[in-house]
Amino acid sequence: MKKFICGLSMALLTVILAFSLAGCSKAGNIKKAYEDAGYTVSSHSASEEDLKNNGISDEDAKNASSYEIYIVYDKTTGKIPVATYIKYPSADKIKNNMTSTKEDGSKDTSAYDEAVESGMINGDCVYIGLPAGDVFNIFKNA
Repeated sequence: MKKFICGLSMALLTVILAFSLAGCSKAGNIKKAYEDAGYTVSSHSASEEDLKNNGISDEDAKNASSYEIYIVYDKTTGKIPVATYIKYPSADKIKNNMTSTKEDGSKDTSAYDEAVESGMINGDCVYIGLPAGDVFNIFKNA
C-alpha cells in the first residue's frame, strides 16, 4: 500500500510540474474570444529567411521571427482590419522592450506599468491601436 501511495504521489507531482512549467500563451484565448464574438482572426509570422531576404540583419531577423502578428477583421465582410495584436515570445520580452534606463542608471518601467493598467497588455500579447470600443474590450477581457 505504501508503494502505491508513493507511486501515485509521484505521478501527481509530475503532472502538476508539467502544467506549471508549460508556457501559457494568451494569444489562443484572445483569438478564440474574437472568433466567439463573430470576428475573423488571422495570424502572420515571417520566417527568418524571409526577413533576411528583405534586408534585415541576421540578428534582427532571428529575433523578429519569434513574434506573431494577429489581425482581427470586421464581423460583416471579414475583410476590413479592426484590431491588431502582437504575440511576443514571452511576457518578460514585453517588459524588457518597454523598460528604459534613466540617466542615473535606474530602470523605468512606467510605460509598461501604464500599458498593463490600461489593458493594452494581456499576458504575452500587446494590443496595437486605440484602447477603446468593443474590439479592445474583447482583447482586454480575454
